[in-house]
Amino acid sequence: MSIYICSFTSNVSLLRLHQKRNPIVVLRCLGHNPRVSTFEIGEHGLWKTIRQLTDNGWIVAKDTAYPWHAYEITAAGHEVLSCYSTTRHAST
Repeated sequence: MSIYICSFTSNVSLLRLHQKRNPIVVLRCLGHNPRVSTFEIGEHGLWKTIRQLTDNGWIVAKDTAYPWHAYEITAAGHEVLSCYSTTRHAST
């Protein structure tokens, strides 16, 4: 059991390092919780994955207050997610 004192923790921050580099895993996490803190986005190259998702047109940034970044999954992003069933996980 883990206890998180930091109030800036989101689903993406709970991913393992290799998962933070996987666009499908990050996209799936953003589907559950669209917020990522400024502190998390700079860790372990997560910003590169977020940039890739944005460049692919799978997410768009939404306006939100500091220290949060928020993203909305686009129709193209939902289409990508629909290709992955809940039983098959992209973990690499």
